[in-house]
Amino acid sequence: MGRVDVVVLGAAIVVMGCATARNEEPQPSSPSGVSRRASEKTPAPRVHTLSVDGRMPAQRLGAALADRARELGVQGPVAFVWGDLTPPPQGARAAEIRADGIVLRGFLVPEAHEVDMGQLASEIHNVVMVGCDRRGLYAGHPSGPGRHPIDFSLESADTRRDGREIFAFVSILPGDLDEGVSSGQIVAELQKLPTRVRYAVMALSG
Repeated sequence: MGRVDVVVLGAAIVVMGCATARNEEPQPSSPSGVSRRASEKTPAPRVHTLSVDGRMPAQRLGAALADRARELGVQGPVAFVWGDLTPPPQGARAAEIRADGIVLRGFLVPEAHEVDMGQLASEIHNVVMVGCDRRGLYAGHPSGPGRHPIDFSLESADTRRDGREIFAFVSILPGDLDEGVSSGQIVAELQKLPTRVRYAVMALSG
């Protein structure tokens, strides 16, 4: 029996025993029970922040994010994953990348090389490889030639439906990024990516 139940039961007994004293009313239950219930609520998971200077060259972004992850105690290979992931990957830590006021929310996944990234959500049947240059994001298939720009201005029921079955590998290796592109520009583009795929995976390598 909980504290509140005991208090309510005790008040009922007092009222029954003093039924002849019409002017006496039962005492209200102690407010301490309310505060105890509030304190017993499950706290929200901590969200780790990986802040970078948005003016920093994008070619240094991967190393900078890997350094921030190590500062949080995440050692070894790690990936940043974002998009529609319910539940999050086992062992993942809620995290967000911040650059010039732009926030990219997702999860840090330690030992990501051991995770089958295509199985993080149901109904995934395809993968695209995503890169970035000064014009924006582009995508290509691992087994197909060429690549094409991702046009975020074109959105329809078909693109949303198809995107539910696709996940993306995002490369921010220095050789895949143009000089002159800033980290803030990359993060702003990556924030849009879940409108085209179910979720995206970005390896953070120092």
